[in-house]
Amino acid sequence: MEEQNSQKQNFLKDTDFLTLLITDELKQYGQVLVGAKGLYAASNEVELSEWNTFIDSQNLPTRFPGLQGVGYVEHTLHENRDKLIAKMVDYGFVNYQILPQGDRSEYYPVLFVAPLDIRNEKAIGFDIYSEQIRQDAVNLLKKTGDTTITGKIILVQEIDDDIQYGFLMLTPIYSNEANSSDTLTGMVYAVFRINDFILGTVDGHLFDNIKLKIYDTSVSDENLFFDSQELHDTTFDDDFSTEIFVSINNRDWVFSYAGNSVPLNLVEALVQIFIPVVGIAMSLLLFYMFRIFATNIKLTQEAANSEKITTIGTMASRMSHDLKNPLTVIKSSLELLKMNLGPDLDEKTKNYTKRIDDSIDSIFSIIDDVLEFAKNSKLHKEKTSINFLLETVVSNIDVPKDIQIKLPENKMTLNCDSSKMKSVFSNLITNSIQSIENNGTITISIESDSKNAFISIVDSGPGIPKDKISRIFDPLFTTKSSGTGLGLGICRNIIEQHRGTISVHNNPTTFTISLPKTLASDDDNVVDAGVVLKKMLKDIKKDET
Repeated sequence: MEEQNSQKQNFLKDTDFLTLLITDELKQYGQVLVGAKGLYAASNEVELSEWNTFIDSQNLPTRFPGLQGVGYVEHTLHENRDKLIAKMVDYGFVNYQILPQGDRSEYYPVLFVAPLDIRNEKAIGFDIYSEQIRQDAVNLLKKTGDTTITGKIILVQEIDDDIQYGFLMLTPIYSNEANSSDTLTGMVYAVFRINDFILGTVDGHLFDNIKLKIYDTSVSDENLFFDSQELHDTTFDDDFSTEIFVSINNRDWVFSYAGNSVPLNLVEALVQIFIPVVGIAMSLLLFYMFRIFATNIKLTQEAANSEKITTIGTMASRMSHDLKNPLTVIKSSLELLKMNLGPDLDEKTKNYTKRIDDSIDSIFSIIDDVLEFAKNSKLHKEKTSINFLLETVVSNIDVPKDIQIKLPENKMTLNCDSSKMKSVFSNLITNSIQSIENNGTITISIESDSKNAFISIVDSGPGIPKDKISRIFDPLFTTKSSGTGLGLGICRNIIEQHRGTISVHNNPTTFTISLPKTLASDDDNVVDAGVVLKKMLKDIKKDET
């Protein structure tokens, strides 16, 4: 009897862990919508190019393998229907229609969805308000103002015989801060196929001894949402059973378990809990970042006064406090966890902990980028050896053995802010290293004329795509699968603060910095906040050319 009680307790712990793993993963996936909501807070209207830039920065297939897609639906009244269709045709969706066809007083059609694969293409134009279960979720969202999950549905993305049940997670977008149903302009949403989501979250071997059924709202055959036996057919005795009721995002789910108990690998359990925490922190960072940009843009549109700089600085400081503090706790806790587990970790656990460690460092780096971009500080000028700055930067960068960096032989001294210029050089050299696929060379040269010094960084990488090179300095634009897209924007701001210019061309890839040999007075070296913010507004709103 005592052994059976112990096994039952282990079984209940196993089921609690599985429930926590799935619900926490769902919360993590939902955080991508927080970043998307921040994107819409930064613009009166998000254009297709801005949407695509945001989606590229999210790296959805890697970060969210169980997610079918992320999209945007817009609330449209009948009298505005033709105008919306015309806008979508201008974006290149030449056959765009609101489906199902027919006259209705209002519509919530899908405008954007990514990735735009063969399944998700079927969702473009679909009016989610035309189907009762989806409509019920929209109405509940309008009533509560909270992120809301639909009931069990069959997605319009189901185009083959492998039909899965699915659901949508909807997050409201408002035209102003009133957050009322009258100001609801649309929703960003995540699309889930339930089997793909569960298998993207849970190691299938966890179902070796446990059967899981998930029901929508209540237990009945009609409400059966997920059945692990359909995916992982195993035979074992059902020694124990339990039901766990979960309320998440305005929806009730029932997790029904049956099976027996096998002790969980505690290390894997702890590590898998850490990974969603880090993911949530990254998406919260995106939200703060876009909110900073939104505030910058709004300030640009108002009267210029000193409150602009104060507001931006306050938001940057708040972001630093709100994000760096919990990240420090996570990093410290991870180090304690590794110490407690000892040196004899298996390779799988070492890989998990390294992924967490690297992700935390990446978040810290992103925070620093955002803060650097947002702040407005004076230059601290001093006579500085450019050669010494370059040597210092290169010594602090992890340069691969198969990449050679050639430093300039001729000497140059300029009156500049050494700290900010090191940031510029570090960013450009690191980008050059990352662009070189195998072995290669980075050559740095210094030239001058009577008025200006010219510093060129040339790499042997494949070059920047022609359709992207004109936007390479735009805020949030990046050609990489990770990062904020702020690095080169920061470089440009620093160089312009020095009254210089920075440019780029291909064949070979060459970044050229032009700096005046004599800087203006201290009173002149602060970039006007209005100028910077107006330029940022123009850059963010600019179409691809």
